[in-house]
Amino acid sequence: MRTVKQLLEVSQSHRLFTVEPTATVIEVVKLLARENVGAVVVMEDSKLVGIVSERDVTKKIFLQGSNPAADRVDQIMTRDVITVSPAESTRGCLVLMTARNIRQLPVIEAGHVVGLISLRDIVKDIITAQDDTIAQLSRYING
Repeated sequence: MRTVKQLLEVSQSHRLFTVEPTATVIEVVKLLARENVGAVVVMEDSKLVGIVSERDVTKKIFLQGSNPAADRVDQIMTRDVITVSPAESTRGCLVLMTARNIRQLPVIEAGHVVGLISLRDIVKDIITAQDDTIAQLSRYING
């Protein structure tokens, strides 16, 4: 099983997209669509202050009938952001994400956001590790 640091090195998770709390929701929606990502981190003065996901936009804007062109990110962002360190295992992240019903985790190192990993990244990593184990066992069994 890999660590988050190893996962960031080999995946596209190193692509970190940020917005300021004053950005409009429509700006975030456009960024999510353009970059094909499920969430962006909200930064203020180089400090993590929140995260906005597709789910946040759907639940808090479109289902409530708000105006995404006028509403600001700080009105819908998740403020109590659950984060992980680069030393965390991908399996540990999966357990955390499942328990907390979240799909993205910002990665924090020395007080700075260094990446954002998704549930998709974690699942892909676990499947790859299992495939590698199966291949090794097959080689061992077949001589």
